[in-house]
Order: sequence, then C-alpha cells, then structure tokens
Amino acid sequence: MEVFMYIFRWWCSELDLRALEPALPGLSRLYICARDPEIWRSACLRVWGRSCTKMVPFGSWREMFLERPRVRFDGVYISRTTYIRQGEESLDGFYRAWHQVEYYR
Repeated sequence: MEVFMYIFRWWCSELDLRALEPALPGLSRLYICARDPEIWRSACLRVWGRSCTKMVPFGSWREMFLERPRVRFDGVYISRTTYIRQGEESLDGFYRAWHQVEYYR
C-alpha cells in the first residue's frame, strides 16, 4: 500500500485536484487514498505557499483547498462585475462611505 500511495501522491502532484474530486466516489481505492491529508497539504502549499500554514477556519487541508478562494489558471475569466454599495456611517454621522466592488468570473 505504501508504494501505491507514493505513486498516487506523485500522480496527484501535477493534477487539478478539484477536477479529480467528482470522479473519485466511483473508484473506492482511489477515494480512500485521496483522503490522505499529505496530498491536500502539498496542494495547498503549492497554491498559496507559506501563507497557508494555518487552516483554522477549515476542518482539513482538503476543505481548505476546495473552499478557499484562489486565482484559477485552468480556464478563462470572461466577466468583470462592478457594483457600488453603501458603507457605514462616519462616527459623527456627517457622511456615509461608498465602496466600489469589482470581481471577475
């Protein structure tokens, strides 16, 4: 099993794990191997570097990789959305801030 895990880690090192995740439930042995925290930890380090040393808001490295926002390079960003929203009032109530929010999809 150890040799199989070594090969699986090497194979996953170059893969898009987000695309692999939906295919795993049908492959029981790969499904079990894919739950290895070391695979997900190395994927997180590859994407975010040393800034991901703490996974406090997430329960596991896998959840962090799947749920934490990141810039994706496996597609095309085709839409820029911009909107303005109201901010909080100032302490003296004299003016209210406005925020311009911009994001890409």
